[in-house]
Amino acid sequence: MFSGRPACPECESQQTHVLLRGFPPGPPPPGTTLRGCTIIIVDGSALTQWECGVCGSEW
Repeated sequence: MFSGRPACPECESQQTHVLLRGFPPGPPPPGTTLRGCTIIIVDGSALTQWECGVCGSEW
C-alpha cells in the first residue's frame, strides 16, 4: 500500500499517508488521513500533503 509514496523527510519511514481535506462522500481509502474542512492554500497548493505514520511529521 505504501509503495510509490515519498519517504518521510524526518525519519525516512515509507509508511506515509495522504492528507485528505474536506468532507468525502464515503470512507477514505486505506493510507489516507482526514484533516477536516479547512484548506490553507499557499503558492497554489495546500501547505501539507503527506503525514508520516511513524513519527507524525507533515510535509
